[in-house]
Amino acid sequence: MRDMCLRKAKEENFLQNVNFAHQNRTSVSSSMVTNATETVKVRRLAIYLNSNVDELVPLRNHKDSHLRSLLYFAPVNCILKDEKLVGSLVKNFRLLRVLKFEGMVTSGELPNEIGNMVHLRFLSLWRTQVTRLPSSLGKLICLQTLNLKFCDCNVIPNVIWKMEQLRHLYLPLYWTSHPKLRLSTIRNLQTLDHVSSLCSDLNDLSGLRNLRKLGIGGTSSLEKLEENLKSKSSTLDGIRSLYVHNLLGTKSGTEVT
Repeated sequence: MRDMCLRKAKEENFLQNVNFAHQNRTSVSSSMVTNATETVKVRRLAIYLNSNVDELVPLRNHKDSHLRSLLYFAPVNCILKDEKLVGSLVKNFRLLRVLKFEGMVTSGELPNEIGNMVHLRFLSLWRTQVTRLPSSLGKLICLQTLNLKFCDCNVIPNVIWKMEQLRHLYLPLYWTSHPKLRLSTIRNLQTLDHVSSLCSDLNDLSGLRNLRKLGIGGTSSLEKLEENLKSKSSTLDGIRSLYVHNLLGTKSGTEVT
């Protein structure tokens, strides 16, 4: 079934795949990328990487104005050797709607140019070692999903409030924000994971009428949430899943049906 779906997707130009997962370094050439990106106007490109990444193909030598979704699938502990490659990705594909960049080992910082990708709807840095998020992230006003789960960025710039279209926000395990992260303007938010009263004002949650899934960190946050639930002005009665994360990152909770 999978092979049939992939074949049909290729025939309809719905999705193109470039698989380097089982290729040796000498065979990872531009020819595979050329076949996948230049013969047709590719709008969705999935790239399967091997464990050592010298190049986030096709980013160095090819700019495709038609590309809208770029998905990277990396093995465990995939090493990104050149931190400048992320900058090339951001500069070359400003019209992307979807960018899935997960699981890569890099000591780099997310470049300021990420703010130029104003068409992004989905951005995932899940389990990456990106250490810093620039304040230009606040320019992504069309963003609907931001996944920073298990990301190494421990300081979140207080610009999330500008993303008024945001539906799903997954925060890192350990993070802080100065000043506290403002959430009151994100009224479309449906999922909020790993929020803490130490780093954000949980009073902001009272106005999030669409919130359905909530994950909070620590017992102090739980106590603050309980106060909000008892408030007459609270609109948190729409929550269906509530989880409490401990310091080890595991969670306990329940789902309301």
